[in-house]
Amino acid sequence: MKTVLLFLSVNTLFHFASAQTTLINNSVLATGQWAKVGVTQEGIYKLDASQLGSLGISANPFPSSAIRLYGRDGSMLNEKIDNSYIDDLVEIPIETGSNYLLFYAPGPHQWKYDSASKRFNFVKNLHSDTAWYFITLNTAGTPKRIITLSPETRPATSIVNSYTHRYAHETNRINLLSSGKEWLGESFVANNNTRTFTVQWTNPISSTPIQLYTHLTSRSLGANANFTVSLNDQVVQNINLNGVTGGLLDEYARDAKTLSPVGLNTISNSNSIAVKFQYSSTANGAEGWLNKFSLQGQRRLIPDNNSSSFYFRNTSLIHPDSIAEYRISAPLNNGAPTLFPADTRVWNISNPLNPQQVVIANTGSVISFKSTVEILKEYALFNPSQALTPIIPSNATIPNQNLHGLANGATNFNGIIVVHPSLLPAANRLAAFHQSQYGYSDAVITTTQFYNEFSGGIPDPGAIRNGIKLFYDLSKQITGSNAKTLQYVVLFGAGSYDYKNIISSDRNLVPTFQSSNSLSPLLTYTSDDFYALLNNNDDINLLNDAPLSIAVGRLPVGNLQEANTLVDKIIRYHSPPKSNNTTGANADNSWRNQLVFIADDKDQNLHLNDAESIAATALAANPAAHARKIYLDAFPLVSGAGGARYPSVSEAIVNQVLAGALIVNYSGHGNHLRLSEEAVISAAEVNRFNNPNKLPLFITASCDFDPFDQPSKPSIARTLLYGSNNGAIALLTTTRLVFAYSNRVMNQNYLQLAMEPLSTAGSGKLYRSLGQATMDAKNRSNQFNGDPLNSRKFALLGDPAMQLAFPELPMRINQITDQSSGALVNLSDSLLALNKYKLTGQVSQLNGAVQSNFNGIANVLIYDQAQTVFTLGNSPESPRTAYSTENSILFNGKATVTNGLFNIEFIVPKDINFGPGKATIRLFAQASNNGAGSSNTAQSAAGALPIRIAGSTGTIIRDTTGPQINLYLNDTAFKNGGITSENPILIAQLYDTSGINATGNGIGHDIVLVQNNDERNSIVLNPFFSTELNQYQRGEIRYQLATLPEGKYQLKLKAWDLVNNSNQALLNFTVVKKNQLRIAQVRNYPNPVRHNGGQTNGAFTVFAFEHNQPNTNLLVNIEIVNTAGALVKRIQQTINTQGSRNIQITWDGTSETGAKYTSGIYFYRINISVIGTPQLGNATAAGQIIML
Repeated sequence: MKTVLLFLSVNTLFHFASAQTTLINNSVLATGQWAKVGVTQEGIYKLDASQLGSLGISANPFPSSAIRLYGRDGSMLNEKIDNSYIDDLVEIPIETGSNYLLFYAPGPHQWKYDSASKRFNFVKNLHSDTAWYFITLNTAGTPKRIITLSPETRPATSIVNSYTHRYAHETNRINLLSSGKEWLGESFVANNNTRTFTVQWTNPISSTPIQLYTHLTSRSLGANANFTVSLNDQVVQNINLNGVTGGLLDEYARDAKTLSPVGLNTISNSNSIAVKFQYSSTANGAEGWLNKFSLQGQRRLIPDNNSSSFYFRNTSLIHPDSIAEYRISAPLNNGAPTLFPADTRVWNISNPLNPQQVVIANTGSVISFKSTVEILKEYALFNPSQALTPIIPSNATIPNQNLHGLANGATNFNGIIVVHPSLLPAANRLAAFHQSQYGYSDAVITTTQFYNEFSGGIPDPGAIRNGIKLFYDLSKQITGSNAKTLQYVVLFGAGSYDYKNIISSDRNLVPTFQSSNSLSPLLTYTSDDFYALLNNNDDINLLNDAPLSIAVGRLPVGNLQEANTLVDKIIRYHSPPKSNNTTGANADNSWRNQLVFIADDKDQNLHLNDAESIAATALAANPAAHARKIYLDAFPLVSGAGGARYPSVSEAIVNQVLAGALIVNYSGHGNHLRLSEEAVISAAEVNRFNNPNKLPLFITASCDFDPFDQPSKPSIARTLLYGSNNGAIALLTTTRLVFAYSNRVMNQNYLQLAMEPLSTAGSGKLYRSLGQATMDAKNRSNQFNGDPLNSRKFALLGDPAMQLAFPELPMRINQITDQSSGALVNLSDSLLALNKYKLTGQVSQLNGAVQSNFNGIANVLIYDQAQTVFTLGNSPESPRTAYSTENSILFNGKATVTNGLFNIEFIVPKDINFGPGKATIRLFAQASNNGAGSSNTAQSAAGALPIRIAGSTGTIIRDTTGPQINLYLNDTAFKNGGITSENPILIAQLYDTSGINATGNGIGHDIVLVQNNDERNSIVLNPFFSTELNQYQRGEIRYQLATLPEGKYQLKLKAWDLVNNSNQALLNFTVVKKNQLRIAQVRNYPNPVRHNGGQTNGAFTVFAFEHNQPNTNLLVNIEIVNTAGALVKRIQQTINTQGSRNIQITWDGTSETGAKYTSGIYFYRINISVIGTPQLGNATAAGQIIML
């Protein structure tokens, strides 16, 4: 039977670290052999030789003089930054014997003394139920051992034979809002509304009351609820809790904390206390919960039995001149007295990191000792042979590490990547990319390493924050700046509100900060700002305007596959497309100059007005950018069985993402499943995004678009981030409910700071990084808006070190020549309709000189003057209103840039806006070489010039033929009548000697797409037309069609040239869903295959087939046999086509041995499967080859 007796006298001195923290140069874990053991409760623990051996530590002979123990006190770290936190692991004194060691551990869950109320509060560790201790062998210096205090020889002023006993009950089972620190325990419902807990309370002192503390929660819709609490059937608390309305913004539940003194003489049988809770409410479905309860009161200083843990304290004895004599009586065994063993010890454990032995007198029936009581003291009485056994984990060995040495080293780190060990390979790839791309140096540190050095192995987010602060404090100041070398932190891994994996364990990798509030949807939140508040006395719980010291962003990936996908996207974002095809969309990089603003409807146009203000701010900060405005109320609202929808808005968004945008900015309502009540962006739209090389930053000023710390909410934001061929490069988004006004402030501040070039280029870059812009926007919003809670709810889900693909260099127009007269056009004069012009320009350095090493492609877009348009007023909450938009494109062309210079020809269309405003020529260029840029990304440049456009003076173009039109789906290998999946992309190639009209200014002169002869729902494709390189007469359209049900379809596209001649083309196809692999039109060509001099004509025949799995890895097996059935050739190949027609697999007419085959008939069988997705099935077909 265990004999472990713990008792406490006055204050538990767990506030022992009150002095200034002394930083150390190297961690104790830097050298030597280390192992760890765990403890789950307070107690005296024993490790013997066999247990040391299981830890991998040599214990023969037992290393009494070399063994050392390190750890911490096991409690949660302070969320406020103060000067008293303990740096690194602390050596803890131990007692050693011939083959064992003893040590004291307070455990992870502890009692904290409140001197004001003279009460102890039970604090359950939110992050772990196990505290860890680290063991090593080291003969250098003097190891710490339990020392014996000098006995007190002065006479006692008081005899102490009572103590304050304490008991707590708290279980963590549910977090109502999946947010915040508060977890609830046992549930109370209508058919199970009573729970009773029995607490042993032997040897009571009936003359003094006990204190009952309860914390209870209720959710009762529309009616109040009640808890009655009884001790031994005597009601001692009657607690009323107000009902809740069930509204989105109302408190989800109500809680009550109650402290009641209870006289033991008022309840029967006080040796055992039955604590009963009874819940009642008249509301249907009402439910109550027990958060926790505790009892505290006086008992005689007698252990319950020989294995009891015992705590002694008596706050009334605290006095600087008092000497107390403690007398502990031996417990009874069935009424008979027992004796304390002769080797019983008493340790003073007031400082848990420095326990000391007390000299005692042991008569067998009584143990006594004397001590001063000037402060609160705690003692443990125990029999060493009955000490507790610590946990020996399966992974007990601790590798050497030295974060302190790393922080103190010569490397000036620019960033820290905090990564879960399972994601380390991907984090190292990201760090290598930072080095090669930006010249940044990252410290890649695992969460385990932070925990080991800064929280004694407990997964406490404060350990990571304190470690980051160490690096930040030691980081060097940048010359001529207030900034430090350390600029950003990447949190590489998903986080969860569920620290202990009570509900789910798959995404708790890099911990989150959670607010204290867990019941109010408006006040509960998570925030990674916790890791960026690094100044002394910063406290995230105060919600003040304390500035963030460092940029922080999170890559919320849950496994290595997601991590590698996201790192691949980041690397690809900085690389130009690997294609030599400079036609159509492949050469169109002007998306890097495109901003998209989406505004929700209703709320008296609140969101539209916000979007207008935000767009104006962005364009004022960077006039070269272009704003595409997609305001819901400017589109038709369609009612259906699923509610009101804006299908035209969804299509506009999908196709704008396909065309490309630097930033997509949404203002309005939303949640984790959709943006806007009409779901203009939902999973369906995100899955249709096909933009692997045009990844935007998504800014969503909407409620909880990505509560990334709530694994049970499958946010579409995660699809945006993790999709390999679609989605976003990063998200600046909200994690909880937010307010529109503060959203606008944060949104506006971010875009102004992100879009404006930095005033100094000394940093080697012209724009803020993602993280720096977010940090500065939060600091500005907090300082001037006064709503830090709202900005805390914004999270950067992306790489804070990376820069958006802003154009780095300026562009300008040098001259415009009228091709009919050869005269130069004064740039303050007008361009005339139907006139042909030649524009020449340059890519410039910052000082205005030509960037002569710039070679690449320039996009030239001429936007007609901005037009005032009106919303439709689809509902009374959306009054019809006007706004200005620049959507009419007079010309969209591409030109080769050579040595920084370019030129391009164009014809001004006949259809122009005759208003008084000016058109704008917008320029964008992407280099194919690195030039002299600030990073390894090929440079880009941009510029803009306002210019007037006027009507024709009589110019005649003799052209009476409309454009030539060729239509395809997904890629140009598609054949009319072929099959496709349900989300095809239309490709239209157009040519006309006069150029293509895509202005949208002339009535009926749009590029229009009609599906299945449905003229009423035709689609205008003007914005999606772009000319080919150096050819204004030829161009291409790429348009993502809406999701189509299975069946047969016909598309009709009608287009006009610049002198308003029209033509049309048809395309027929069949839609086959992707949920089952299907193939069609299997053949080979040429067939027959002709020999020529022993060689196959053209050296091959091509196997072609159509399928319904674009952008998917397919495994193709082909077996070719002769007429006797003997195998001639086996071909196996993995293919992945952008479209639905494959023409990649060839046969050169040779056998398995390489021999050429003679004339004859051969047969082939083709088998196709989807790699990694066997549930899609296989598809087979056969055919005949004739060889002549």
